[in-house]
Amino acid sequence: MQKFVEQELKLIFKDQASFTKEDLERFFRQYEPQLNEHTFYSRIRSLMTKNVITQLNKNTYTLSAKKAFKPDIDTELGELGLLAIDFLQEEPYCIWDSSWLNHFSRHQAMKNFHVIETGKAELLSLFYFLKDKGKESAFLDPGQETLSLYVRENEMPIVLKPLISRSPVVKQAYHSEKLAVPLLEKILVDIYTDVFIFNYIQGAELERIFETAIRRYAVNFTTLFSYARRRNKEEQLKAYLKNNFSHLLNSIIL
Repeated sequence: MQKFVEQELKLIFKDQASFTKEDLERFFRQYEPQLNEHTFYSRIRSLMTKNVITQLNKNTYTLSAKKAFKPDIDTELGELGLLAIDFLQEEPYCIWDSSWLNHFSRHQAMKNFHVIETGKAELLSLFYFLKDKGKESAFLDPGQETLSLYVRENEMPIVLKPLISRSPVVKQAYHSEKLAVPLLEKILVDIYTDVFIFNYIQGAELERIFETAIRRYAVNFTTLFSYARRRNKEEQLKAYLKNNFSHLLNSIIL
C-alpha cells in the first residue's frame, strides 16, 4: 500500500514545481480519511527520508528530482579530519576543502585550502595542536591582510575559523570514522558571507556557483535561510537570490 501511495503521489504532483503541506494532507486523506496530525507529519518525514520529496520552505515541498551534494573526502582532508577529532573529541566541528567549489564554477581555482571550524574556546588550542603535528600552514581566523600576504602563498593552507552554533553539517564516512562536513546550504551561505576568505569567487563567479548549485543539487531553503539568519545575512541573501535567480526560484521560496 505504501509503495502504491508513493507512486500515486509522484503522478499527481509530477507537473507541479511545488506543492503545499495542505496539498499533501488532502492527498493522504484520500487513502486515510481518519489521518491525524502526528501520522501526517510522520508520512512527510518518511517521504523526505526516502528522498521522494524535498522541503523548500516551512510550508512548501517539491518532488526530489535532484541529488544531494556529497563530495569526496580525499586522503589529505581525511587525515586532517582525524587529527581534529582526535584533539576535539566530542566538541562540535566541521571540516571541508575549498576545491569542492570546483563542482560549481567554470574556472578551477589555482590554489585551494582546507577549512576547519570549531567553537571559539577550542580554536586556539586546536591551532597549536596542529602546529605541534607539523601543520605549519595552519592559520587562525586570518584577516584580509594575512590572507593576502601569507595564506595564499602556501601550497595547501589550513584556515581555522569559529563554528557558528547549530551550523548545518552532516557526518560522512571516512574509513572507519565519520567526519563532520558542511551541507551545501552552509557552504553557499559561507561563501556569500565570508568575502575576505572567498574574495576570489565574488561577482560573476559567485553567481555561477549559486546557479549551478540550485540547478544541479537539492537545496533546502529553510535550512539555507535559517543558517543565514544565524550569520545575520538572511535578508541580504534573500535579496541576492531574488535579484539574480528569480527565473529559478518561485516567489513562494523567497
